[in-house]
Amino acid sequence: MIIGVIICDGHEKWQSVYKENCDRCFKRGRPDIEIQLFQAWNGEIPTLENTKHLTGLICLGSAYMASNCEHIDWMRDLCDFYREIPNTHLKLVAICFSHQLINKAFGGTVGQTDGKFVFGSDSVNFKDHIQLDGVLPGLLPSEKKSWKLLESHREEVKTLPPGAKLLGSSERCVNEIVLVRHNILTFQGHPDLTSDLMMEKIWPATLEKGFLEKEEEMDVRREMENLDTDAALDLIEQFFRS
Repeated sequence: MIIGVIICDGHEKWQSVYKENCDRCFKRGRPDIEIQLFQAWNGEIPTLENTKHLTGLICLGSAYMASNCEHIDWMRDLCDFYREIPNTHLKLVAICFSHQLINKAFGGTVGQTDGKFVFGSDSVNFKDHIQLDGVLPGLLPSEKKSWKLLESHREEVKTLPPGAKLLGSSERCVNEIVLVRHNILTFQGHPDLTSDLMMEKIWPATLEKGFLEKEEEMDVRREMENLDTDAALDLIEQFFRS
């Protein structure tokens, strides 16, 4: 299968690692998986025509603010495309910024987090109803009630769009994992990143912008241990194959 990856950040620090990281996260050594990148931030917007050969799409994070999407052309174009997905064969998975953008595209609201910049990890607790309602049957964990996932965001989904189902919440963010439509699954957390990438690529910017303090580094690093990233990536792969 061929998976499209929508890139929403043109910063060189990310451009230099996207291909390798996407292969690590989403190809995962599977010989039957191919990755195709779309540089959406640079106007390379997916369409129903140029994605008809794909199984699905993964939409990544960004330093852009989803709350500001009405004022940025490529974000508006992406939202128009996302709204076409429910009536297609495509599966769509979104992460962080793209989680917010897609939920907003379908009628949800996005705003600042209630506290300070969220950075580190959170325990995402699955809602009891997801098993009873048969949401993503056979895909969601039946034994483990929570996943510890990496997090880095200062905006979040405040209210869900009509028809969306909340699958998981954390103490710092209510709307962590959302089934926006039957074929659109979104994560506030970062199953696409590693602790090392977070500390190398994002941590310095949080210090420069005054979001966090240097003295917090050891606590942050401890937070990033014993993650459930692989379980989340398994779910994403199974979602595409289902």
